[in-house]
Amino acid sequence: MTEAEWRALGVTQSQGWIHYMIHEPEPHILLFRRPITTGKSAPSQAKQIEADKAEFIAN
Repeated sequence: MTEAEWRALGVTQSQGWIHYMIHEPEPHILLFRRPITTGKSAPSQAKQIEADKAEFIAN
């Protein structure tokens, strides 16, 4: 499923997540993954939480 498809279903989460499987026994369960990033190029978790909060409040 593409990002546009799962976002159209109402799924909201930070950028970088990729849908990779639907759980067969329960098709309403969508499984996502994203690469583990290390180093200074990755945003800090605190900054991401603040950005997610701001986006949630704006909507």
